[in-house]
Amino acid sequence: MLLVLTALMALPLTAGAAETTFDFENNPQGWPVGEGVNFADGNLTSPLIVGEVTLANVQGVASQPARIMRANDGVSALYVYKNGSIQLSVAEGRAITKMEVTMKSGSSFDLTASTGAVEANVWTGNAQEVLFTSSATRMMLKLVVTTDAENDETVKPTVESFDVEAENIAAFNAVEDGKTVKLTLKDAQVNVFDDIFNFYFIEDATGATGLTGVSFNAGDCLNGYIIGTKSSSELDWSGEYPDYVEIKLAASNADNVKAEAGELKSTAIEVGAIADGKNHGRLLTVNNVEIRKEGRFYYAYSGDDRVQVKDAYMVLPYDYEWPEQAKSVTGVATFNGARWQLAPTKVEDIVAVVAEEVETVFDFALNNMSLPIGQNGSDSELGNLAGKAVTMGDVTLTFVNSPTMPTRYYTNTRGNHFQMIANGQMRVTAAEGRAITSIVVKPNYTTNSATGATVTNVNWTADKGEGTLSTDKMTWTGNATNVRFTGTGATYLDSIIVVTAPADDNTVTSEADTFTEVATIAEFNALASGTLAKLQLSDAIVSATALGPSRWAIYVQDATAGAHMYCMPFELKANDVLNGFIYVVKNNQTAGSRMAMTELTSTDDFTVTENGTVEPVEGMLAEVNVAENLNRVVKVEGVFLGTAATTATLTDSEGTEITVNNPSSGMSPYVITDSFAGVSYASATVVGILYGTTKGNSLYPLSIVEKDIADGIATVNASDADVEVYNLQGIRLNRLQKGLNIVGGKKV
Repeated sequence: MLLVLTALMALPLTAGAAETTFDFENNPQGWPVGEGVNFADGNLTSPLIVGEVTLANVQGVASQPARIMRANDGVSALYVYKNGSIQLSVAEGRAITKMEVTMKSGSSFDLTASTGAVEANVWTGNAQEVLFTSSATRMMLKLVVTTDAENDETVKPTVESFDVEAENIAAFNAVEDGKTVKLTLKDAQVNVFDDIFNFYFIEDATGATGLTGVSFNAGDCLNGYIIGTKSSSELDWSGEYPDYVEIKLAASNADNVKAEAGELKSTAIEVGAIADGKNHGRLLTVNNVEIRKEGRFYYAYSGDDRVQVKDAYMVLPYDYEWPEQAKSVTGVATFNGARWQLAPTKVEDIVAVVAEEVETVFDFALNNMSLPIGQNGSDSELGNLAGKAVTMGDVTLTFVNSPTMPTRYYTNTRGNHFQMIANGQMRVTAAEGRAITSIVVKPNYTTNSATGATVTNVNWTADKGEGTLSTDKMTWTGNATNVRFTGTGATYLDSIIVVTAPADDNTVTSEADTFTEVATIAEFNALASGTLAKLQLSDAIVSATALGPSRWAIYVQDATAGAHMYCMPFELKANDVLNGFIYVVKNNQTAGSRMAMTELTSTDDFTVTENGTVEPVEGMLAEVNVAENLNRVVKVEGVFLGTAATTATLTDSEGTEITVNNPSSGMSPYVITDSFAGVSYASATVVGILYGTTKGNSLYPLSIVEKDIADGIATVNASDADVEVYNLQGIRLNRLQKGLNIVGGKKV
């Protein structure tokens, strides 16, 4: 700030009122603008100076700096993100008296000023420097700043006096005693408050220190800076550990620290590693320790290493009994009475080992299950978890699809993660004799591109136990052999941690799912949506798949009806004949009936015979275009007329019409063949799948030929040609047609 003011003092001053415009929309100064995937190009890495006014970014605790950015609408604006600030300043002798802001459409001013008053989109005041802080992302097209000569009422920046700046706690701890220090805190947590000595331990990512002269709450998250005096005192007791120096900051000014309630986070450490000066005041956790009482004191042992555990902050009940075995003990590490101590900050910091308690971690980020991983794109099917069961230790996860999307395991820019959409299900099952007592999920964090805010996506309900595994509660607790979670929104997870213990008299057992047995696809189609069904397949044939061999979109029919198979746990291909049974859930769609696979569907229950022949339903359009034929292959004769780039209409000899290959007709099809638009035959035979849409049924062709072919479902009779002939849409023809043709790979 001193450098900026010095630079401004060198500029010629205006005697009276002046007006300065920062125009981010038109950008006459040619400032860097971020756009596309390069939004960071517009970051305000240095101040913007127009006339006598300087505008600088003050990021504070915002996730990203203020930036000039051109969004998808092509409009440039200055973006200030949540908790970020911009600072306007002028040189000594001048004052800012007014600022009018033109906001981008859809964005309100809503900025807090360090001085002056804001009404609508206008700030008024009298200050040499004004800091504007945003409570959410704000987008400004233009700032018009009015300045004038300073007077007796001009608010000037406070001059802070200190000897040295420390960028973090580790840097502060290295400062010489007696120095006045400006300590910057970024996401520092208040580990504990000792009300006897009016003393805090605070910790950031670099270390911990003591703090006095302030008023915070244990668990507060601190951002900003504190000015105070550095001091240290030697803890010169003789004992089993080396002497240690305790460091403190006696605060004289903490006005610039923002304290918000947070969740205390500890660092796991080995017992033998605690005896290090850098750990004094840190919140640490030791795992899987034995608690022994020796004389009047309790110690946590790991092998031969030990640390005293002591209720130094008086948080345990008077009659508290330390467990003999602890799954974990968390506390603040201090050196006291010739020994290192770990002092809990709450009762929950001590977690006793439950008899034969076992923790199982399904780590999707690291893939400790060795599952196939799909890519977020064309080969995402590889990570389809539909019908899969994953077992580790005494825990099994099984996955059931949502009617709209599969549960899946895939990777993208956020790394490997598990995904479950609304109405998808995941079941957690314990081995015989065991019970599930807790489940903790770790979400895959994402950043909202519009606001810069960090968000989590966890939205599940449970059929038993406590906890919904929601955005603000990541833990389920209970006592059950089986827990079923159902998604209420999109969920993305890095890991699922399941704890089991021996089952007891309070363990809730689960009843098996009830499946309604049906003998034909027509009977299945008649079931209510949501019904679990055991479907008998009798010479059912796969009429088509979306992209060749597929798990996601398969059309199957038997002698009675057709349906859409969704998310098979294994591949099927066109003309495969199926006999046996599958376990599915019924879903109604505009396009007809869908059968979504459950985890019980297995190739052990049915056989697959290749190269079967689909028998289409033949007739005129009025005869075949009926509800019972949805998702079945039909065969009609008529005139095929191309009417647009993506749309065509089939008209039969009776004058009945149907849309052909029209993905814009109300529901995008899962079977999309090449576009037949623009192809015109005097008379054609069309074989395809009848598909329902919100605007009426549509026909998705598997073949179109000019002459009637009895078996023309998957191939085209080209007996009239010596070589293969195609039109410009890639459709194989049985003879040359008017216009351009592709013959032998060349245009004719």
